[in-house]
Amino acid sequence: MTLEEYIGRFRLLQHSAEKAQRRLELYSTGAYQGFLRRFEGCRHPELSSVLFSTESLKRDLEKKQRLCERYAIRLSRAISLMEAGELRDYALYHYLYGLTHEQIAEQSFFCVRTIYRYARYARAALVEAMLQIKPKAVRTESHRYRVRGRLRRKKTDLDRIARAVVACTALRRRDSYNSQSVFA
Repeated sequence: MTLEEYIGRFRLLQHSAEKAQRRLELYSTGAYQGFLRRFEGCRHPELSSVLFSTESLKRDLEKKQRLCERYAIRLSRAISLMEAGELRDYALYHYLYGLTHEQIAEQSFFCVRTIYRYARYARAALVEAMLQIKPKAVRTESHRYRVRGRLRRKKTDLDRIARAVVACTALRRRDSYNSQSVFA
C-alpha cells in the first residue's frame, strides 16, 4: 500500500468515525423519531430493530475508533523514526493532525512556498520510515479455516432476515411458475 492510499484510508476512517458520532448523538437526542414512526407499520419488526439499534451504532463507532487509533499509532511511529526538525514537524502537523499547508505556514511562521518544499522532502522521508515499520501478521481463527484459505463469516440477525426473505420470494416464484404450466 502506498503512502497516499494509507493516508487516504486514514482520513476516510476519521471522517466516517466523526459521521457515526454525530449520527449517534442525533439518535440519542430523538431527532430520528419521525423517521422511526414510518417503520412502526413495517412487516418485519426485527428489521427495524436491527436498523435502529443504539447498541449496533455504538459498536460500529467503537470499531471505527479502534481502527483509526491503529492507523494513527503506525503513522506516529513512522514519524518518530524521522530525523528531528522541520520535516518531522511538517509530517506531524499535516499527516497526523490533518492541517493544511496554509495553516502550517501560519503556525510555523514560514512562507507557504517553504512549506510546499518541506512537503516534498517530508513525504519521501515518511515513505522510508513507513517501510521500516513491519506490519503485524494477520490472525486467523483456527487451523481449520487457515487450511481452506478463508475465515468464517459472522452471522447477524440481518443476514438471517435477508435469507428468509429471499427464500420466500424464490418459493413464490416457483409456485407461480408451476401454476402457469402449459400441461396443466
